[in-house]
Amino acid sequence: MKILHGTKALAACTLLAALAIGCTEEQSSLEISDMPGKATIQGLVAYSEGTILENGKFQELVKPAAGKQVDILLSNADYQSTASGKTLYKTIKTDANGRFALQVPVPVSGNVTATIRPHDFEGEFNTVKRINNEIKAVKDTVYFHATEKTLPLSSGTIQTAPCTYDQYESRDQVDTYGQHVTFGGLVGKQMEKYYAAVSTTIKEEGANKGKLDLVSAPRRVTYYDKMANADLLVSVTYGNLSRTYNCTTNTNGEFSLSVPVSELPCTLSYTIEAMPVVSDYTFYEEVEKAWSETELAKWASYYQYTFPYTTDYKSKTVKGYYESSQITNQLTFKVDQPQSQDFKLARFVPTDGTEVSLNGALWLEELLEQEKESNN
Repeated sequence: MKILHGTKALAACTLLAALAIGCTEEQSSLEISDMPGKATIQGLVAYSEGTILENGKFQELVKPAAGKQVDILLSNADYQSTASGKTLYKTIKTDANGRFALQVPVPVSGNVTATIRPHDFEGEFNTVKRINNEIKAVKDTVYFHATEKTLPLSSGTIQTAPCTYDQYESRDQVDTYGQHVTFGGLVGKQMEKYYAAVSTTIKEEGANKGKLDLVSAPRRVTYYDKMANADLLVSVTYGNLSRTYNCTTNTNGEFSLSVPVSELPCTLSYTIEAMPVVSDYTFYEEVEKAWSETELAKWASYYQYTFPYTTDYKSKTVKGYYESSQITNQLTFKVDQPQSQDFKLARFVPTDGTEVSLNGALWLEELLEQEKESNN
Protein backbone atom coordinates (compact mmCIF):
# COMPACT_ATOMS: atom_id res chain seq x y z
CA MET A 1 0.00 0.00 0.00
CA LYS A 2 1.39 3.36 -0.96
CA ILE A 3 1.87 5.74 1.95
CA LEU A 4 1.16 9.44 1.41
CA HIS A 5 3.30 12.10 2.99
CA GLY A 6 3.53 15.88 2.98
CA THR A 7 5.47 18.69 1.35
CA LYS A 8 5.18 22.47 1.17
CA ALA A 9 1.72 22.34 -0.32
CA LEU A 10 0.83 26.00 0.26
CA ALA A 11 3.95 27.22 -1.50
CA ALA A 12 3.18 24.88 -4.40
CA CYS A 13 -0.41 26.18 -4.57
CA THR A 14 0.85 29.75 -4.81
CA LEU A 15 3.29 28.91 -7.58
CA LEU A 16 0.78 26.93 -9.58
CA ALA A 17 -1.85 29.66 -9.25
CA ALA A 18 0.64 32.11 -10.74
CA LEU A 19 1.41 29.75 -13.61
CA ALA A 20 -2.27 29.12 -14.27
CA ILE A 21 -2.92 32.79 -15.06
CA GLY A 22 -0.20 32.95 -17.68
CA CYS A 23 3.11 33.57 -15.91
CA THR A 24 6.14 31.52 -16.88
CA GLU A 25 9.05 30.26 -14.82
CA GLU A 26 11.28 32.01 -17.34
CA GLN A 27 9.61 34.61 -19.59
CA SER A 28 10.16 33.63 -23.19
CA SER A 29 9.52 35.20 -26.60
CA LEU A 30 9.77 31.81 -28.34
CA GLU A 31 7.01 31.11 -30.86
CA ILE A 32 6.50 27.51 -29.84
CA SER A 33 3.19 27.20 -31.69
CA ASP A 34 4.99 27.66 -35.01
CA MET A 35 6.96 24.41 -34.68
CA PRO A 36 6.23 22.03 -37.59
CA GLY A 37 6.28 18.75 -35.63
CA LYS A 38 3.62 17.39 -33.27
CA ALA A 39 3.85 15.09 -30.26
CA THR A 40 0.93 13.78 -28.22
CA ILE A 41 0.80 13.62 -24.42
CA GLN A 42 -1.89 11.54 -22.75
CA GLY A 43 -2.19 10.74 -19.07
CA LEU A 44 -4.22 9.50 -16.15
CA VAL A 45 -4.20 11.37 -12.83
CA ALA A 46 -5.19 9.51 -9.65
CA TYR A 47 -5.07 10.02 -5.91
CA SER A 48 -5.74 8.14 -2.68
CA GLU A 49 -8.47 9.28 -0.31
CA GLY A 50 -6.77 7.25 2.41
CA THR A 51 -7.69 4.05 4.22
CA ILE A 52 -10.92 2.45 5.44
CA LEU A 53 -11.54 -0.90 7.13
CA GLU A 54 -13.24 -3.59 5.07
CA ASN A 55 -13.68 -7.06 6.60
CA GLY A 56 -11.00 -6.22 9.14
CA LYS A 57 -8.37 -5.28 6.54
CA PHE A 58 -7.15 -1.93 5.30
CA GLN A 59 -8.69 -0.88 2.00
CA GLU A 60 -7.10 2.04 0.19
CA LEU A 61 -9.51 4.35 -1.66
CA VAL A 62 -7.74 5.11 -4.95
CA LYS A 63 -9.79 7.35 -7.27
CA PRO A 64 -9.34 9.18 -10.58
CA ALA A 65 -8.61 12.88 -10.09
CA ALA A 66 -11.56 14.23 -12.06
CA GLY A 67 -11.77 17.87 -13.07
CA LYS A 68 -8.25 18.74 -11.87
CA GLN A 69 -6.04 21.26 -13.66
CA VAL A 70 -2.71 20.11 -15.08
CA ASP A 71 0.09 22.40 -16.28
CA ILE A 72 2.17 21.42 -19.30
CA LEU A 73 5.54 23.20 -19.23
CA LEU A 74 8.16 22.97 -21.98
CA SER A 75 11.93 23.42 -21.76
CA ASN A 76 12.94 26.60 -23.62
CA ALA A 77 16.46 25.34 -24.36
CA ASP A 78 15.03 22.47 -26.45
CA TYR A 79 13.52 25.01 -28.83
CA GLN A 80 16.37 27.52 -28.79
CA SER A 81 19.81 26.58 -27.44
CA THR A 82 20.45 30.01 -25.95
CA ALA A 83 17.17 30.07 -23.99
CA SER A 84 16.69 28.88 -20.43
CA GLY A 85 13.86 28.02 -18.04
CA LYS A 86 10.44 26.67 -18.92
CA THR A 87 7.38 28.04 -20.67
CA LEU A 88 3.86 27.24 -19.52
CA TYR A 89 2.45 25.92 -22.78
CA LYS A 90 -1.06 25.10 -21.61
CA THR A 91 -3.18 24.34 -18.56
CA ILE A 92 -5.75 21.62 -19.22
CA LYS A 93 -8.38 19.89 -17.09
CA THR A 94 -8.81 16.15 -16.54
CA ASP A 95 -12.10 14.52 -17.55
CA ALA A 96 -14.48 12.55 -15.30
CA ASN A 97 -12.11 9.57 -15.44
CA GLY A 98 -9.02 11.61 -14.53
CA ARG A 99 -7.66 11.47 -18.08
CA PHE A 100 -6.18 14.18 -20.28
CA ALA A 101 -4.64 14.42 -23.74
CA LEU A 102 -3.19 17.15 -25.92
CA GLN A 103 -0.87 17.78 -28.84
CA VAL A 104 2.37 19.72 -28.34
CA PRO A 105 4.28 21.47 -31.16
CA VAL A 106 7.88 20.23 -31.33
CA PRO A 107 10.79 20.53 -33.76
CA VAL A 108 10.89 17.95 -36.56
CA SER A 109 14.13 16.51 -35.15
CA GLY A 110 15.40 16.22 -31.59
CA ASN A 111 13.64 15.87 -28.25
CA VAL A 112 11.74 18.37 -26.13
CA THR A 113 11.42 17.92 -22.36
CA ALA A 114 7.87 18.40 -21.11
CA THR A 115 6.99 18.78 -17.43
CA ILE A 116 3.58 17.53 -16.28
CA ARG A 117 2.47 19.26 -13.08
CA PRO A 118 -1.03 18.67 -11.61
CA HIS A 119 -2.35 21.52 -9.44
CA ASP A 120 -2.67 21.00 -5.69
CA PHE A 121 -6.21 20.73 -4.37
CA GLU A 122 -8.06 20.52 -1.07
CA GLY A 123 -10.03 17.38 -0.22
CA GLU A 124 -10.90 14.77 2.41
CA PHE A 125 -8.54 12.05 3.58
CA ASN A 126 -9.56 8.89 5.48
CA THR A 127 -7.50 7.42 8.30
CA VAL A 128 -8.15 4.44 10.59
CA LYS A 129 -7.40 5.44 14.19
CA ARG A 130 -7.77 4.08 17.71
CA ILE A 131 -9.93 6.51 19.68
CA ASN A 132 -10.93 5.74 23.29
CA ASN A 133 -9.81 2.15 22.76
CA GLU A 134 -12.00 1.74 19.66
CA ILE A 135 -10.90 1.46 16.04
CA LYS A 136 -12.65 4.19 14.08
CA ALA A 137 -12.50 5.71 10.60
CA VAL A 138 -11.81 9.45 10.63
CA LYS A 139 -11.96 12.04 7.84
CA ASP A 140 -9.65 15.07 7.77
CA THR A 141 -9.39 17.99 5.34
CA VAL A 142 -5.98 17.98 3.64
CA TYR A 143 -4.07 19.48 0.72
CA PHE A 144 -3.09 16.95 -1.97
CA HIS A 145 0.12 17.39 -3.93
CA ALA A 146 1.42 15.42 -6.93
CA THR A 147 5.08 14.99 -7.77
CA GLU A 148 5.68 16.47 -11.23
CA LYS A 149 6.75 14.23 -14.10
CA THR A 150 9.05 14.91 -17.04
CA LEU A 151 8.70 13.36 -20.50
CA PRO A 152 10.90 13.42 -23.63
CA LEU A 153 8.82 14.42 -26.65
CA SER A 154 9.72 13.97 -30.30
CA SER A 155 7.76 14.54 -33.48
CA GLY A 156 5.17 11.88 -34.28
CA THR A 157 5.30 10.14 -30.91
CA ILE A 158 2.64 9.50 -28.25
CA GLN A 159 3.84 9.69 -24.65
CA THR A 160 1.88 8.49 -21.61
CA ALA A 161 2.18 10.33 -18.30
CA PRO A 162 0.47 8.58 -15.36
CA CYS A 163 0.48 10.97 -12.37
CA THR A 164 -0.42 10.34 -8.72
CA TYR A 165 -1.16 12.73 -5.89
CA ASP A 166 1.29 10.90 -3.66
CA GLN A 167 1.64 13.50 -0.90
CA TYR A 168 -0.68 15.35 1.42
CA GLU A 169 -0.57 17.88 4.24
CA SER A 170 -3.11 18.58 6.93
CA ARG A 171 -4.08 22.23 7.42
CA ASP A 172 -1.97 22.61 10.56
CA GLN A 173 1.14 21.36 8.72
CA VAL A 174 1.13 23.51 5.61
CA ASP A 175 2.75 26.59 7.15
CA THR A 176 4.86 24.95 9.86
CA TYR A 177 6.36 21.69 8.56
CA GLY A 178 8.65 22.11 5.60
CA GLN A 179 10.96 19.10 5.73
CA HIS A 180 10.71 15.38 6.30
CA VAL A 181 12.34 12.50 8.12
CA THR A 182 11.87 8.85 7.21
CA PHE A 183 11.55 5.93 9.57
CA GLY A 184 10.31 2.37 9.24
CA GLY A 185 11.14 -1.14 10.24
CA LEU A 186 10.60 -4.86 10.07
CA VAL A 187 7.48 -6.38 11.66
CA GLY A 188 7.60 -9.95 12.96
CA LYS A 189 5.03 -12.58 13.96
CA GLN A 190 5.41 -15.43 16.43
CA MET A 191 6.18 -18.89 14.99
CA GLU A 192 7.35 -22.26 16.36
CA LYS A 193 9.91 -24.91 15.53
CA TYR A 194 10.45 -28.47 16.79
CA TYR A 195 13.87 -29.99 17.45
CA ALA A 196 14.09 -33.78 17.76
CA ALA A 197 16.36 -35.48 20.27
CA VAL A 198 20.02 -35.11 19.32
CA SER A 199 22.73 -37.68 20.00
CA THR A 200 26.43 -37.71 19.30
CA THR A 201 29.29 -40.18 19.09
CA ILE A 202 31.51 -40.54 22.14
CA LYS A 203 35.06 -40.94 20.92
CA GLU A 204 36.49 -43.42 23.43
CA GLU A 205 38.71 -46.46 23.07
CA GLY A 206 37.98 -49.94 24.32
CA ALA A 207 34.48 -51.22 25.06
CA ASN A 208 32.85 -47.79 24.60
CA LYS A 209 34.33 -47.12 21.20
CA GLY A 210 31.67 -45.90 18.75
CA LYS A 211 28.88 -45.79 21.35
CA LEU A 212 26.27 -43.01 21.20
CA ASP A 213 25.45 -40.67 24.05
CA LEU A 214 22.28 -38.55 24.09
CA VAL A 215 23.21 -34.89 24.62
CA SER A 216 19.84 -33.09 24.31
CA ALA A 217 16.17 -34.00 24.66
CA PRO A 218 13.46 -32.89 22.20
CA ARG A 219 12.46 -29.25 22.49
CA ARG A 220 10.07 -26.60 21.17
CA VAL A 221 11.29 -23.08 20.32
CA THR A 222 9.32 -19.92 19.49
CA TYR A 223 10.82 -17.37 17.12
CA TYR A 224 9.73 -14.42 14.92
CA ASP A 225 9.33 -14.45 11.17
CA LYS A 226 8.61 -11.58 8.78
CA MET A 227 4.94 -10.60 8.78
CA ALA A 228 3.85 -9.71 5.25
CA ASN A 229 0.73 -7.62 4.54
CA ALA A 230 0.32 -6.58 8.18
CA ASP A 231 -1.91 -3.52 8.66
CA LEU A 232 -0.36 -1.00 11.05
CA LEU A 233 -1.60 2.06 12.93
CA VAL A 234 1.37 4.36 13.47
CA SER A 235 0.74 7.31 15.80
CA VAL A 236 3.45 9.97 15.76
CA THR A 237 3.72 12.86 18.23
CA TYR A 238 6.16 15.77 18.08
CA GLY A 239 5.74 19.23 19.49
CA ASN A 240 2.02 19.99 19.63
CA LEU A 241 1.18 17.78 16.66
CA SER A 242 -0.14 14.23 16.78
CA ARG A 243 -0.92 12.30 13.62
CA THR A 244 -1.92 8.71 12.78
CA TYR A 245 -0.61 6.99 9.65
CA ASN A 246 -2.01 3.81 8.10
CA CYS A 247 0.38 1.51 6.31
CA THR A 248 0.75 -2.14 5.33
CA THR A 249 3.98 -4.12 5.38
CA ASN A 250 5.35 -5.42 2.09
CA THR A 251 6.15 -9.06 1.26
CA ASN A 252 9.33 -8.79 3.34
CA GLY A 253 7.48 -7.52 6.43
CA GLU A 254 8.86 -3.99 5.99
CA PHE A 255 7.20 -0.58 6.13
CA SER A 256 8.40 3.00 5.67
CA LEU A 257 6.92 6.41 6.54
CA SER A 258 7.95 9.93 5.64
CA VAL A 259 7.00 12.30 8.47
CA PRO A 260 6.92 16.12 8.15
CA VAL A 261 8.88 18.01 10.81
CA SER A 262 9.43 21.69 11.52
CA GLU A 263 13.16 21.49 12.26
CA LEU A 264 16.19 19.28 12.71
CA PRO A 265 17.33 17.87 15.03
CA CYS A 266 14.01 16.58 16.35
CA THR A 267 12.62 13.77 18.49
CA LEU A 268 9.57 11.76 17.45
CA SER A 269 7.49 9.74 19.89
CA TYR A 270 5.60 6.97 18.17
CA THR A 271 3.30 4.03 18.89
CA ILE A 272 3.01 1.18 16.41
CA GLU A 273 0.04 -1.16 16.62
CA ALA A 274 -0.52 -4.24 14.48
CA MET A 275 -4.15 -4.93 13.61
CA PRO A 276 -5.46 -8.42 14.61
CA VAL A 277 -5.16 -11.13 11.93
CA VAL A 278 -7.14 -14.40 12.00
CA SER A 279 -4.83 -17.33 11.28
CA ASP A 280 -4.01 -20.99 11.88
CA TYR A 281 -0.90 -21.71 13.93
CA THR A 282 1.37 -24.75 14.17
CA PHE A 283 1.79 -25.48 17.88
CA TYR A 284 4.08 -28.16 19.31
CA GLU A 285 2.26 -29.63 22.28
CA GLU A 286 4.24 -31.32 25.01
CA VAL A 287 3.26 -35.00 25.48
CA GLU A 288 4.48 -37.72 27.81
CA LYS A 289 6.98 -40.00 26.16
CA ALA A 290 6.03 -43.68 26.52
CA TRP A 291 8.89 -46.20 26.42
CA SER A 292 8.36 -49.94 26.08
CA GLU A 293 10.31 -52.36 28.29
CA THR A 294 12.29 -53.40 25.23
CA GLU A 295 13.22 -49.78 24.45
CA LEU A 296 14.19 -49.13 28.07
CA ALA A 297 16.36 -52.23 28.12
CA LYS A 298 18.03 -51.13 24.89
CA TRP A 299 18.50 -47.66 26.33
CA ALA A 300 20.18 -49.04 29.45
CA SER A 301 22.61 -51.12 27.43
CA TYR A 302 23.26 -48.65 24.63
CA TYR A 303 23.29 -45.20 26.25
CA GLN A 304 25.66 -45.19 29.17
CA TYR A 305 25.70 -41.53 30.10
CA THR A 306 22.08 -40.30 30.05
CA PHE A 307 18.58 -41.30 31.11
CA PRO A 308 15.54 -41.65 28.82
CA TYR A 309 13.78 -38.33 28.26
CA THR A 310 10.24 -38.29 29.65
CA THR A 311 8.50 -35.81 27.33
CA ASP A 312 8.32 -35.15 23.60
CA TYR A 313 6.30 -32.81 21.34
CA LYS A 314 3.46 -33.43 18.91
CA SER A 315 2.45 -31.07 16.12
CA LYS A 316 -1.02 -29.54 16.49
CA THR A 317 -2.84 -26.99 14.32
CA VAL A 318 -4.44 -24.29 16.46
CA LYS A 319 -7.02 -21.76 15.26
CA GLY A 320 -6.80 -18.22 16.57
CA TYR A 321 -5.42 -14.82 15.68
CA TYR A 322 -2.33 -12.68 15.86
CA GLU A 323 -3.31 -10.22 18.55
CA SER A 324 -3.29 -6.44 18.32
CA SER A 325 -0.13 -5.42 20.11
CA GLN A 326 1.62 -2.08 20.56
CA ILE A 327 5.17 -0.85 20.85
CA THR A 328 5.97 2.70 21.99
CA ASN A 329 9.35 4.33 21.52
CA GLN A 330 11.23 7.48 20.52
CA LEU A 331 13.58 8.31 17.67
CA THR A 332 15.92 11.30 17.49
CA PHE A 333 16.87 12.61 14.06
CA LYS A 334 19.93 14.85 13.87
CA VAL A 335 19.79 14.91 10.06
CA ASP A 336 17.29 13.63 7.50
CA GLN A 337 18.75 10.14 7.36
CA PRO A 338 16.32 7.17 7.33
CA GLN A 339 16.15 5.10 10.51
CA SER A 340 14.83 1.57 10.77
CA GLN A 341 14.00 -0.71 13.70
CA ASP A 342 12.66 -4.22 14.28
CA PHE A 343 9.21 -4.65 15.83
CA LYS A 344 8.26 -8.09 17.18
CA LEU A 345 4.60 -7.15 17.32
CA ALA A 346 2.40 -10.12 16.49
CA ARG A 347 1.86 -12.78 19.18
CA PHE A 348 -0.54 -15.64 18.57
CA VAL A 349 -3.66 -16.16 20.70
CA PRO A 350 -5.53 -19.51 20.27
CA THR A 351 -9.33 -19.31 20.39
CA ASP A 352 -9.69 -22.77 22.00
CA GLY A 353 -7.82 -21.79 25.16
CA THR A 354 -4.58 -23.61 24.29
CA GLU A 355 -1.72 -22.12 26.28
CA VAL A 356 0.98 -20.99 23.89
CA SER A 357 3.96 -19.76 25.87
CA LEU A 358 7.00 -17.91 24.53
CA ASN A 359 10.35 -19.56 25.13
CA GLY A 360 12.42 -17.79 22.49
CA ALA A 361 12.44 -14.49 20.61
CA LEU A 362 15.11 -14.78 17.89
CA TRP A 363 14.39 -13.80 14.30
CA LEU A 364 14.25 -16.81 11.97
CA GLU A 365 17.54 -15.83 10.34
CA GLU A 366 19.23 -15.69 13.76
CA LEU A 367 17.79 -19.09 14.70
CA LEU A 368 19.05 -20.68 11.48
CA GLU A 369 22.49 -19.14 12.01
CA GLN A 370 22.53 -20.53 15.55
CA GLU A 371 21.66 -23.99 14.17
CA LYS A 372 24.43 -23.72 11.61
CA GLU A 373 27.02 -22.84 14.25
CA SER A 374 25.78 -25.69 16.47
CA ASN A 375 26.08 -28.20 13.62
CA ASN A 376 29.61 -27.04 12.87
